[in-house]
Amino acid sequence: MPALISITLLFAAGIVTSHHLPFSWWLMLAVAALVFGFLVAMRNNRKAVSIIILLLAFLAGALRLALLDVHLDELELYVDKVITVEGTVVREAEPAMAGTSYVLAVRLAGDTKLQPLKGRVLLRDLRPEGETYYYGDLVRVRGKLVRPQGAANFGQFDYRAYLERRGIHNQMAVFEEGSIEKIAGDTGNPILNHIFEVRRRYVKVADILPPTEAALLRALTLGERYMISPEIVDLFTASGTVHLMAVSGVHVGLVAALVLGLGRLLRFPFLLQGILTALTISLYVIWTGFTPSAIRAGIMFMLGLLGLATGRPKNSLVALAAAALILLIANPLNLFDMGFQLSFAATLGILYFGSQLIVSDSKWRRWCTPVIVSLAAQACTWPLTAYYFSGVSLVGFLASVAAIPVASLALTFGLIGLVIGAWYLPAGKILLGVAGMALVVLTSLARFFARLPWAFVYIRRPSVVFIAIYYLAIFTAPYFLRAGSGKIRLRRWLFVGLTLVLLVVSWRGPGSSTLIVDFLAVGQGDAILIRSPSGQAALIDAGPRLSMEKSVWDAGEKILLPYLRAQGVHRLELVFFTHGDMDHTGGGAAIISGVPVGAVIAPANFDGIGADLIRGELEQRGVPLYNGTRGLRVDLGAGVEVMVLSPPVETIVSDDLANDNSLVLYLRYGQSGFLFTGDAGKPAEQYLLKQGFPGPVNVLKVAHHGADTATTQEFIEQLSPQLAVISVGKNNFGHPSPATVGRLLDNGVHVMRTDEAGQVRIESDGQMLWFTSRKRGNGK
Repeated sequence: MPALISITLLFAAGIVTSHHLPFSWWLMLAVAALVFGFLVAMRNNRKAVSIIILLLAFLAGALRLALLDVHLDELELYVDKVITVEGTVVREAEPAMAGTSYVLAVRLAGDTKLQPLKGRVLLRDLRPEGETYYYGDLVRVRGKLVRPQGAANFGQFDYRAYLERRGIHNQMAVFEEGSIEKIAGDTGNPILNHIFEVRRRYVKVADILPPTEAALLRALTLGERYMISPEIVDLFTASGTVHLMAVSGVHVGLVAALVLGLGRLLRFPFLLQGILTALTISLYVIWTGFTPSAIRAGIMFMLGLLGLATGRPKNSLVALAAAALILLIANPLNLFDMGFQLSFAATLGILYFGSQLIVSDSKWRRWCTPVIVSLAAQACTWPLTAYYFSGVSLVGFLASVAAIPVASLALTFGLIGLVIGAWYLPAGKILLGVAGMALVVLTSLARFFARLPWAFVYIRRPSVVFIAIYYLAIFTAPYFLRAGSGKIRLRRWLFVGLTLVLLVVSWRGPGSSTLIVDFLAVGQGDAILIRSPSGQAALIDAGPRLSMEKSVWDAGEKILLPYLRAQGVHRLELVFFTHGDMDHTGGGAAIISGVPVGAVIAPANFDGIGADLIRGELEQRGVPLYNGTRGLRVDLGAGVEVMVLSPPVETIVSDDLANDNSLVLYLRYGQSGFLFTGDAGKPAEQYLLKQGFPGPVNVLKVAHHGADTATTQEFIEQLSPQLAVISVGKNNFGHPSPATVGRLLDNGVHVMRTDEAGQVRIESDGQMLWFTSRKRGNGK
């Protein structure tokens, strides 16, 4: 194995080790110095020197991440305070679900007096008619500095970590006029100022196409994906061609080919061609957002050009390792970036397997090569796709073969059209018209492949161990499966057998020996997933649905469906809706449409906008809706039983009929009991106390997000729960009430809040209970 590949692998291993087992940076520096001393002492022993160099690479990776943690954001002291910051716009406007977002490089900050402080802030401009700011604009902003929201549920996309990988640790939102003041313009890097000015001109030219094609062209040529509609993104995802929207080797290669072709046409010397190509690639990487996939492709092409210029043949795998090492040295957190992983995995698959599978002297080479290249890329990316998206496209390798030539045509005419159109629009329109037609064909291809049976299948999220074993197996397979006889043949079968056993054992298949109850963090709302040891699943409520300025945020679509798919839950036997309020029913329609449901149970007074949307989906899919009243029992298998304790057949009379007639459910498994109370208030609690409970209540889902309208002292004393879970998020109602929390704590009840602990998972074997949370750890 070439030395640079080994060094890169050890450097990455050091980053992973430091990430999971953080050490003091000075301790690692001391160890590195000690190893370097041994290197000097043993410089005449080549084998020892090689080992020590690899060890130094490992320590360097660990030290690089540790040093990154040392340089904390200087704005740390002002988190959760209203302050004034002064900084330069370094990332231009991007539309968000509400308002517009920018990235500021802060240089001054303070509450009353500004002082020199550095850090990057994500600025959300939520003003109704805010001014647009551009790269290099110096602005002064006053607002509350907060930490970005991290992942509240297991396996959920971690937005805070995503921003931290980009050097952003804080965010600020402004709502009122006068909160932002532009001090000066063009204060950034003069070269970048000009680059972004030209880029804005290209964006305006692209927008002469119809909206769908304009959004796709901006994604292909400029790396702007945020304008593409979710429906189009879903088409490309299902067809396995969504990678075309990320600027990578295909895009950079076409740019390089265009510049080299122009250089040959003008008969420039090769050295000048190479210099112009390298400069153009660098500009293109900056234009497209400086993403890991674009940087990786740019570095590899430049190394290839350097090899041609010096007369040295290029080793593509070494070039790939060099690109990875440069990116990891620049920012070790790139290693945990999905784009980085998918880009390098796809390229590695093509370089490693493509070269071995393509037969150079075959008459079918021309036709087989695209399919083999596509298969090689998919073989190396599907575990990561399954890990991040809980699904795999089964038609992606064929769809890519058909789509890449069309996308290349659109990209070629699109790039030339943007450049010419920025200076002479009539000529640009002609070229962009060709690009637009190609994009229509591309969308049609994506739609065709996405609609094929089993085009995209959802699977349980694979474990990290499974992924590691899979990659180890496929990259060592050529060695173990090479032709031979005798011992080599035995070694081959041992390898295949051992690999299959390890993959099956490490695959996190559905089913468990315990009852699992997940209280999901969905903001100000309820959503509880129940899975019995038999594998049957039920859902209680589906979280909120919120209307934003430019879109709708649906807990069912954004949180529950991805979570169900990641956990391998492909069918819900039952969905219970405790009542019709939107914070309990908002995600229900998305759930009914997104996963097969056996039946729905709701109270008689199941009314409201969310309830109406759910009824529409139920009628469309023929799913029965049953009225839930006291006495109804449901068996979830393996001894797990759900009982409706309230409401009675006769409505509970109160001032709050909807809440007090919520479904109250009792879940029993062996000696373990759970009580789910919806938004039931004191009148419902009085009814329940009179009727009694069918068994112990170990876990209480606190009613109405902890409001003081429920969870009375008498109710707590009667139940005597060990653990109380409050499903709550940011709200204006004062939930949970300090009085309610105080009563629970005074009675010795352990309280977990989803706004603080994130998702709360409780497991039971019928005797013991164990709980864990996304943010607060474990217990029993």
